[in-house]
Amino acid sequence: MEDLAKKYNLQGYKYTDMEFFMNIFYRYYSAIVYSLSGLVLILIGYIVYKKLQLKTNPGFSLFYLLIVVAILFYVVNFGKRYQKGIIISQDTYLMAGPSSGSKLIAIADLGHRVHVLGKEDVWVKVEWEGSTAYIKENNILQIIED
Repeated sequence: MEDLAKKYNLQGYKYTDMEFFMNIFYRYYSAIVYSLSGLVLILIGYIVYKKLQLKTNPGFSLFYLLIVVAILFYVVNFGKRYQKGIIISQDTYLMAGPSSGSKLIAIADLGHRVHVLGKEDVWVKVEWEGSTAYIKENNILQIIED
């Protein structure tokens, strides 16, 4: 993919370590959630066993349970917010703000891939060359990595 992007002078296709990690994360997202949920159940069972059968204080087991629950909470609630978009129109204007009257940052061609940061009305907030830019929503195809 990087070779094609280089051939046609497209941006956003550099494959970084973070991209590699996120691809693995999304590929195994369900397995990660199920594994963390199973670990929570095992820890709860161990704490109950330790408290009722052994009549001892759960101690560090409770601490580990809280850590695993916090990680599970983060993964379930914030783990699917990684988005990319591909510019689908020739000569797309990238503006400094969500308005046609904003300063023009760049004019991008068809095929560039950008990181989507959010949306404001009919404008999509993206990252372009290390800064924030806005593209009209009909000029970008948003891709949610699942």
